[in-house]
Amino acid sequence: MEMNDKKQTLLPYALLSIFLILATGIVWAGYFYYRLYANQYRLEVERELSSIGELKAGELTQWRRERLADARIFYKNSVFSGLVQRAFENPRDTETRTQLRAWLDQLQAYDQYDRICLLDTQAGERLAIPDTQEPICSLLRQKALETLASGEITIVDFHRDPKNGSIRLSLLVPILSPKPGSPALGVLALDIDPEKYLYPFIKRWPVWSRTAETLLVRREGNEVLYLNDLRFRPHTALNLRFPLEHQDLTGAKAVLGQTGIVEGRDYLGDRTLADIRPIPDSPWFLVARMDMAELYAPLKEKQKIMIALIGALLLLTGTGLGMAWRHQRALYYRVKLKATEALQESEARFRNMFLSHRAVMLLIEPQSGAILDANPAAEQFYGYPLARLHAMNIADINMLPADQVTRERQRALEEKRNYFVFPHRLADGRIRTVEVRSSPFLLKDQPVLFSIIHDITERTQTEEALRESDERYKTLFYKALDGICLADADTGRIIDCNRALAALVERERAELIGRSQKILHPPHDDRTAYSPTFKQHLTDKEGEILETQVVTRTGIVKEVEIKANYLNLQNRKMLQGVFRDITERKRAEEALRKSEEKYRLLVDSTDELIVIAQNGRLKFVNRMVKTLTGFSEQELTTRPFPDFVHPDDRGIVVDNYKRRLKGEVFSNRYTFRLLMSDGSFKWLEMIDVILIDWEGKPATLSFLANITMRKQAEEDLRKSEEKYRCIVELVREGIWALDSQGLTTYVNPRMAEILGYTIEEIMGKRAIDFMNPKEIGDANLKLERRKQGVAEKYEREYVRKDGRPVHTLISVLPLTDKLGAYSGSLAVLTDITERKRIEEEKRNLEIKMQQTQKLESLGVLAGGIAHDFNNLLMVVLGNADLALEDLSAVSPAHPMLTAIKKVALRAAELCKQMLAYAGKGAFSIKPIDLNKLVEEMGHMLEISISKKALLQYDLSKNLPAIRADAAQIRQVVMNLIINASEAIDDRGGIVSIRTGFSQNDQVDLKEYPFTDDLAPGPYVFMEVADTGCGMDSATVVKIFDPFFTTKFTGRGLGLPAVLGIVRSHQGALKIDSTPGQGTTFRILFPAVQTAIETIGPEKNGEETWRGRGLILLADDEEPVRDLCGRMLEYMGFEVVTADNGREALKIFEKYGSRIRCVLLDLTMPHMDGGEAFAELRRLDPGVRVILCSGYNEQTLVNGFFEKGLSGFIQKPYQMNELKMKLKSVLG
Repeated sequence: MEMNDKKQTLLPYALLSIFLILATGIVWAGYFYYRLYANQYRLEVERELSSIGELKAGELTQWRRERLADARIFYKNSVFSGLVQRAFENPRDTETRTQLRAWLDQLQAYDQYDRICLLDTQAGERLAIPDTQEPICSLLRQKALETLASGEITIVDFHRDPKNGSIRLSLLVPILSPKPGSPALGVLALDIDPEKYLYPFIKRWPVWSRTAETLLVRREGNEVLYLNDLRFRPHTALNLRFPLEHQDLTGAKAVLGQTGIVEGRDYLGDRTLADIRPIPDSPWFLVARMDMAELYAPLKEKQKIMIALIGALLLLTGTGLGMAWRHQRALYYRVKLKATEALQESEARFRNMFLSHRAVMLLIEPQSGAILDANPAAEQFYGYPLARLHAMNIADINMLPADQVTRERQRALEEKRNYFVFPHRLADGRIRTVEVRSSPFLLKDQPVLFSIIHDITERTQTEEALRESDERYKTLFYKALDGICLADADTGRIIDCNRALAALVERERAELIGRSQKILHPPHDDRTAYSPTFKQHLTDKEGEILETQVVTRTGIVKEVEIKANYLNLQNRKMLQGVFRDITERKRAEEALRKSEEKYRLLVDSTDELIVIAQNGRLKFVNRMVKTLTGFSEQELTTRPFPDFVHPDDRGIVVDNYKRRLKGEVFSNRYTFRLLMSDGSFKWLEMIDVILIDWEGKPATLSFLANITMRKQAEEDLRKSEEKYRCIVELVREGIWALDSQGLTTYVNPRMAEILGYTIEEIMGKRAIDFMNPKEIGDANLKLERRKQGVAEKYEREYVRKDGRPVHTLISVLPLTDKLGAYSGSLAVLTDITERKRIEEEKRNLEIKMQQTQKLESLGVLAGGIAHDFNNLLMVVLGNADLALEDLSAVSPAHPMLTAIKKVALRAAELCKQMLAYAGKGAFSIKPIDLNKLVEEMGHMLEISISKKALLQYDLSKNLPAIRADAAQIRQVVMNLIINASEAIDDRGGIVSIRTGFSQNDQVDLKEYPFTDDLAPGPYVFMEVADTGCGMDSATVVKIFDPFFTTKFTGRGLGLPAVLGIVRSHQGALKIDSTPGQGTTFRILFPAVQTAIETIGPEKNGEETWRGRGLILLADDEEPVRDLCGRMLEYMGFEVVTADNGREALKIFEKYGSRIRCVLLDLTMPHMDGGEAFAELRRLDPGVRVILCSGYNEQTLVNGFFEKGLSGFIQKPYQMNELKMKLKSVLG
């Protein structure tokens, strides 16, 4: 409590210190946060400014490249040069001038040129679009003459027209003569009005800003010249200049070479932040700037907010700490009261526990050892009354010396130890061993030891008995004369062993313990964790004695006998083995055995049959004869010897015996059959015969060998050879035997069948003579491995006699002679050609399925994007059409709307390519002549490809027709030719297009991975090949992915569109490309035997037709619905609209027959166009319905036509298309 009082005194100072620390932290945190925010904000502004600068610079660079690309179309263009030459040579050639004007009209219509002039070699104007009859300015005339002299394309930078003061940009393209070495014919001048085509996107800023703008500057002498009108100072283009001495000016910094983010002043003198970028290949510099005042305005607001927030946090901190101090004071008094009450309650609980607990409990004064208190359990245990215990000292009970008891008491007081084992004396004089747990605590501010005492006398006595027993066992174990080993029965690891065992194997005990018992025994081939001896002990009866061997550290093998029995120690199953060295006993037994064998009869020691014959009877037989025949010696010696010979062999045996007695010399070796006691006969071979004297008379000593088994083996071998020869010749595997030189010694009929040769043609040949040449190197390596004794299994490809490859699975085994040297090999070959073919088909099918799934997924994505984008383009094109209808042709807005329409049409073309890739392009399928289509595109193809490329044709005659959409096939041809042209580098090359007819079976069609399953049959093919850079396999895999391109300016949609068109025409496509050699695209289209329709140009013209009556328009896109409604009203119709199919049905039911036609979007919520069409036809079978969609759902729409659909129109459509469609439906 005194400590708490002291804390309450120091609390106000602590809270004040906390407030000061928190206040300092809040102020510093606010400051650092503001600085971090300011730096991050500045970085974000710089990144935004840099991104805008990069965007603008990229647009300018791309714009310049597009203009130069336009110029290169006419530069060194032999076709255009030929037209210019004819026009200059014959000014009255109206056809040539018309063609020239068509070229220039097309260029002006689709590109950003205000005026196009054709100048002769004197810079005289010969043709102009539009023809304003105004001569060109002197500057252009001078530059034109310089261009003629240089022969290169020239860009005439920003300049003023002296006639009207307008700012112009010009491109001058020399028209070179078609004949090499001839002078230039003239100059094509492309005049650009930057006010229309360049300044608008320079001025445009992507986000709203009060001061931001983009400047275009260049250096003229020691001045910086501003090339465009400025946001806050009009009429500055080519007028506003500043000396370069104003180095703080951002324009000056740009022309002096600084790039990136810089700070400076603008032309008004205000501080600005700018991003400076040079425009490549031009004298221009782009400056994207923003005033500093606008830049830092949000930061000032942030600063005010931070100051207010810091003040509020300081106020809240002070208030909170004050309230905390008041709360702490109140809490202090409440806690003090509760602590007093809790202490009293705790003392009562402890007293009750102390008195009622069954364990002996004592309270001891630590200094003197006096017993302050004891519970009833102590009275019962010690036998002293409580009053007596309260008057005793702990030293009266503890039998240890008094000084030791004092030391232990002090250790308990200092909490160095709280567990003790002491001998305590009871009142009756008995000594009991007790364990004491003692810990200090404060009682009335005085330290007291609280001790809990348990009697452990019986437990101690048990432990002592176990210890003495363990000591006795260890003494017997370690001092035994026999080696003793204790091993784990499950793992075989040695748990313990005595010194006698360690000495037996000449190792240390520590070296054996923990090792496998296999270390005790000689090495063996068993790969298990146990030695053979250990395993035998595991399986044999317990206590059985086994003789075995142990091995010492130095490798000496000793003979031992082992007696083993099982033990269970600490719940572990163990095997105890007692080892006794019997090496000396074994040596003595072996010496005795050898001594006995040395004196055995020599004749009984041999495996040969030895007999002595005299006068036709046997006089002596050795043990082997008796053993073999089963007759006793008496039986063999009392009967005539011929009686024991097979009747068929007696003649030769008797005859040879007589001849030998006469002294004739002849071969001793011959065979005959001898009778056995069981009546059977065995084959014997006479090895040698010697004439001897036996008991004074001549006799023969014969040595014979039992060859019955050899004879049987020879017979068995003969039968086995015949049996296995039949098996070998009938099996379905080929068997091939080679000698050590690799020459064929045997093949079975199946092997000859696999190779397609006769057996005679293969015999004596090498195996490599029949292999695929690419396999020979590996075959030689395998042969070397076989010579080393290695048997192997592998695949090998051979070539049949008819030239077809055959794949085999070979299992080959090396053969050796009696000395172990390599003598040849034997191979078993399985024909796996069919299995390999099936596996290859399966692999190709999996690749094809993956490719198909990938194309379908990407097709769905591309089709969905194109569909949604078409809806957006619908609004752009439609509004542009309506605006152009209402504007005069001389209105300043007319060219801008025309440009919008032109760009939107280009975007629509991109959408068509994406829909083509998705297989949802617009098709008009007719029988067409592929050759004629390619020939009609000839001129367009020649002007589209690079001048470095030569276009060659190889069109097969009399091609069948194909059913296709002519426009889509033109797109395929154009995309492939342009791709091939762009693959040819500056060294030049050839682009060829070839057509032909082929019959394709299922095997041929499997070579086309980019296709769906096609039926075998006749196909018309088209090949587009180039000699360009080629592609690697990784590129080939990706080229049909939408938006993947290897070109800097490519969109990555050309080849995906080609694939989509081919697949939609049930065609096939494959690619053959090698890096550095070129690429070939081969496309198949199904051939048809149908009359070919003429491919003619599409009709185009203005329609004056006007509509009348009520049109029901249903579309879920509100912008499209509003636009189409205004189109219809412009044509003269009344319009009612609906945003889904259900609403359309309600309106149709309301107006009924007043509605002349229904315009239905195909994709709508609640009820789509298809369902709405069916309901409309149910309500009025004669209703005229036109479906429209961003997709071209060819199959779906064709189904609707069968059900009475009046027409279909694809988004985005122009007003004239809609007018033509309504005219065809309504008449």
